[in-house]
Amino acid sequence: MKTIGVVEITGEQSARITVFSAQGDSLEKVSSQESLIDELNPLEGVNNYILVLDDRKVHLRFLDLPFTEEDKLKEVVPFELMEMTTFKPDEIVFSAVPTEDKGKVIVGFTEKSFLESLLNILQNRGIEVQRVTSLEFFKELLQAEGGPLGVDDKEETLKKELLDGRIDFLSGTIGYERKLLQFKGLINAILRLTLVVLLGTGAVIAVKWYPLKMQNRQLSALKKEIFLKVKPGSTTVAPIYQLKAEIKHLEEELQSLAYIDPLEDLTRLSKHWPQTLRAEQIDIKPEVIIVKGYAEGISEIETLKGQLEGAFSEAKVIESEKAGQLMRYTIEVKR
Repeated sequence: MKTIGVVEITGEQSARITVFSAQGDSLEKVSSQESLIDELNPLEGVNNYILVLDDRKVHLRFLDLPFTEEDKLKEVVPFELMEMTTFKPDEIVFSAVPTEDKGKVIVGFTEKSFLESLLNILQNRGIEVQRVTSLEFFKELLQAEGGPLGVDDKEETLKKELLDGRIDFLSGTIGYERKLLQFKGLINAILRLTLVVLLGTGAVIAVKWYPLKMQNRQLSALKKEIFLKVKPGSTTVAPIYQLKAEIKHLEEELQSLAYIDPLEDLTRLSKHWPQTLRAEQIDIKPEVIIVKGYAEGISEIETLKGQLEGAFSEAKVIESEKAGQLMRYTIEVKR
């Protein structure tokens, strides 16, 4: 006959220890007593203790996995839980139990620090725990497998769990820790390699920094020089962007000039141009023609304006000023 001691955590500081005698597939309750957790004492003749966690400390998750092998579950489940909880793999202990429904796995887990503290207290009291389980977890397992709970009684449920024995939170504390250590080792190796690469890159950058800086200065000076050749006397702020803007402006003007016949404009101007006047500059724009030149006086400028009005829709003097013995003028002509 085998004797089993069951330590049930019933509150933050309280527990109940129950003794069952096992013979075959039957269990009989022998004794039960309530106590504070840190005042529990080992029972005479009981060497096999099972710890039943407070349901409030146990979290349950349901997973769909393509395998049910225990070794694989120990390695995979912690990382699956990372996607479903805020806990890290090394912060929990778990038990993963495949159900009769293929691919369905129920996982119960609790905080590692909590369980370690509890086990240390019991160990200091002389109680060595061989298995850790949860009645709420067991109930979910039975329901998932479609089996009846039988008598809705906590003691009967506990007996069923003791006979079943599939749940064990201690089984999930080794497999993933080994994997985690391997993973941490890999991460550390990657970090060391990254550090070496960064240090090497830093040295290369330090060596090449000054020549690159000088090349950048030369390039900036060259961009400024090119811009000033295109737009003499302009203020350079961002030469590349200013050049792009100027090119865009010229392209727009070129496109608008596609519908203009400069030869016709010059022919019309020459037919109505007084022989005594001199034109220094003629700008043919999409909408207007700008004529600049010199005349002997205001009367000649007005005469020119009048003759151009006869050839175009409008002509007006937009500037006239004394320039030595002559008058400098600017006339705007609209087609």
